Amino acid sequence: MRRKWLKLFAMLLTLTLVAAACDTDEDEEGTEETEETEAEGTTAPPKKVDNLLIGQIWAESGPLAPLGPPVSEGLNLAIEDINAAGGVLGKDVDVLKGDEAGDAAKVRDAAQRLLSEGAQVIVGAMSSGMTDEIIQTLFENEIPQCSPSNTSPQFAAQENATFYFRTVPPDNAVAPVIADRVAEDGHASVAVVARADDYGKPLADLVESEAEKVGLEVTQKVTYDPDASTFDSEVDKITGDEPDAVVLISFAEGAGLIKGLLEAGMT
Repeated sequence: MRRKWLKLFAMLLTLTLVAAACDTDEDEEGTEETEETEAEGTTAPPKKVDNLLIGQIWAESGPLAPLGPPVSEGLNLAIEDINAAGGVLGKDVDVLKGDEAGDAAKVRDAAQRLLSEGAQVIVGAMSSGMTDEIIQTLFENEIPQCSPSNTSPQFAAQENATFYFRTVPPDNAVAPVIADRVAEDGHASVAVVARADDYGKPLADLVESEAEKVGLEVTQKVTYDPDASTFDSEVDKITGDEPDAVVLISFAEGAGLIKGLLEAGMT
């Protein structure tokens, strides 16, 4: 039955922004291992349900909230199509929703709640940092997880990523593309500007490294507080060395930086 659920899950995610899931056989756990797991505070196994329940953990609030609705609509459309065609094993697929909110405590609470309500798979989280907050719990409960937007390279090597999948390339695959594009556009120097968080800083490091590999001079690598009210000091640092190009790793707040750079004479 577990294999059937996971195969159906993979088919569902292929129709949306996410894809793939795999199965492991049910292990026969001994009493000693069970007691050790309970002592570590592992979430109780999900309750038994008759239909396929997907737990969705999107950014309904927080810094990634603007990206949540279109991603959610992809999943909703797939589920509508599947249910209109008769569902899975003759029953409708349902979605349980949780908000990652860009907050570690809130995303952990959301994951615990969805599992307690019977979610057999998790789609999300959107942020790599938020996924890192829940991946251990999902691993311990053997719950498949697939994200359409996590780009952190760390998940490729984590031991607790056995049930983790994603459908976007990680940052170490993206950084060479960015560097190549800057070089191919005929620029000789570049400033790399990024959010000072677990998304921006690692990607900025990778872009800097790849830029140097293709012969670009990195004039500045600047990180900034995404909650800052102004970016005047960052603009001064960036423009002071007169780079040919700027790579900006940001969310919506990047508009303020772009405005400042344009006003300072960057084209």
